[in-house]
Amino acid sequence: MSAEVPQVGDHHAAENYDVELEEATDGPWRKAGRWVIGIFDAALGGDGSEAAGATAVVRRLSDDKEILRITAGGVDEAESLVALIRNDLENLSQEEFLREWGARDDTEVMDPEA
Repeated sequence: MSAEVPQVGDHHAAENYDVELEEATDGPWRKAGRWVIGIFDAALGGDGSEAAGATAVVRRLSDDKEILRITAGGVDEAESLVALIRNDLENLSQEEFLREWGARDDTEVMDPEA
């Protein structure tokens, strides 16, 4: 069994960021649309979870600054998205994560040699 051992200097994005599920901040028309879809879903035997919009939000651990926000179609979809993002945070470097997800982190990295 061969496991990749992180080299000195290899840092995972999870050391800098975390992802949370938040309620979507939709406008009134989108909220109304979600509500109608949720009612139809419940009427057809679903759980109506599509009525509540949800957003996956990635924040910097050091100062809680938001670097990525993705609103999903419903709670189930958002939970899957959070799991996918969390996996990438744990397995990709900070640079790889930012590039993969199209996120921006505008913090200046201080060069200790400067």
